[in-house]
Amino acid sequence: MIKEIYIMVAGSIIGELSEKIPTSNIALNELIKNAYDAKASNVKITLDSTSLVISDDGNGMNEKEIMNLLQISKSAKTYGKKHENRYVQGSKGLGFLSVFKFGKKVRWETTTDKKRIFEIDYNKLLKSDNIPDFKIDLKTEEKDIKNGTTIKITDTGRSLERLKQDLNDEINRDKILNSFIIDKNDEFKITLTIDEKQYETKNISIEDYHRDSRLFHVSYDSEDKKIRFDYQRNECDSKNKITIEEYDIKSTKYNLKIDLMIFSFVGKRKTNDENEPTKLFVKHKSTTGRITPLIYINKTLFENYTLFDPEITRDLSNNNLPQIIGYIEIISDNPELQFNSDRTRFQENDLTRNIEEELQKMNKFIQKKGFEINKLIEEEKQKETESNSNKSSNIKMQKLEPPGIKLKQENAKYKIPSDPIDLRDCITKAVDNNGKDIKSKVQIKINGRTRRNGILQSALNPETKIIRYQYGRGENQIIKE
Repeated sequence: MIKEIYIMVAGSIIGELSEKIPTSNIALNELIKNAYDAKASNVKITLDSTSLVISDDGNGMNEKEIMNLLQISKSAKTYGKKHENRYVQGSKGLGFLSVFKFGKKVRWETTTDKKRIFEIDYNKLLKSDNIPDFKIDLKTEEKDIKNGTTIKITDTGRSLERLKQDLNDEINRDKILNSFIIDKNDEFKITLTIDEKQYETKNISIEDYHRDSRLFHVSYDSEDKKIRFDYQRNECDSKNKITIEEYDIKSTKYNLKIDLMIFSFVGKRKTNDENEPTKLFVKHKSTTGRITPLIYINKTLFENYTLFDPEITRDLSNNNLPQIIGYIEIISDNPELQFNSDRTRFQENDLTRNIEEELQKMNKFIQKKGFEINKLIEEEKQKETESNSNKSSNIKMQKLEPPGIKLKQENAKYKIPSDPIDLRDCITKAVDNNGKDIKSKVQIKINGRTRRNGILQSALNPETKIIRYQYGRGENQIIKE
């Protein structure tokens, strides 16, 4: 005798899967992705004292698409496929699970050919002994408004207050509002309203940040296999101002584009509203406002800060330029491109290992090459200054100044946390016995240790440093402390 038996899945599995989505930012982003896939041009997110509402003007869902939404861990979508100028985002059914991150009662109203309405009570779903037996009433009405979907989440408990707290943090909020890279021929706007205060997506270029501190604009496209370094200091007319380097990631499984701005904040304050129009590039949980490039995979933000970490060489070498913002864009529909459950890390395989390795190599290469180009240009500037000085001396003899090193101030104090300080900039004048400028040749020691690049690193706690400026040897030695 053969008898059929069945696998049963209790409703509590929904709670366990929903809890695997680690943050409200990630859960909210999953709901925004569903609107993006539905070809919406506008998404409105509204938080008030009792509910969270997400509405869009996309295509809406028919009955089959509603059934697909309710099928967990499987999707009719193929991740990364390009369809009508957009790359498909959803593929794991995370959008359905994400709603329960915010509340216990959820109502969907969606309009295509007809208006369809259904509701789910999370507590009742959890009590179900077998999810396939859980009944959901689908109400159908004649279409009377334009297409789109509205999700209303209530019975939120403390979840709503936690979400408000997260989104009132400008660093978090800007990453939600700019969670997609939108092509010029497309439109996708996110509007966020928190207790009647409204925010929306801003179209801001990396060239709008810290104009006076820009060092290089770096761009790359794996299709043409060239990294371009564009020196940003206006006074420079060096032959090295634009440098192009061949670079091949040696993979056809994905396309890589980068658009970065490298800064030098030495002796300057970098955190103010005028120079930083949004907090988009400020790293999460950074107490010092540390900036970072952002990674977008198939046009959506991938919140991982280790794949392209600007700090990667800071403790290993002085040949680094870690103050970077911008976009690192990966495009791929390869099925090997897989993520962990919360989509903040890759699943390990040959493709994702290649992406990780190539991004680390490129990161190091860009910083090292940029440092070398900057050094060449600074040396050219110094030679030009010395040449102009010599020409001036030949025209008119000047009285030699006594040898010595003069500083802007001898007992300097700085507020903490401090930015890096170029100690050479503290020198107002440095001349040898022949009256020649020796500023670039002065040796700098910090607490007795020689610092070749002359940079005093950032300080987070109060401390005293003894700086010694020194040139020459023996009886001709010049010293200033």
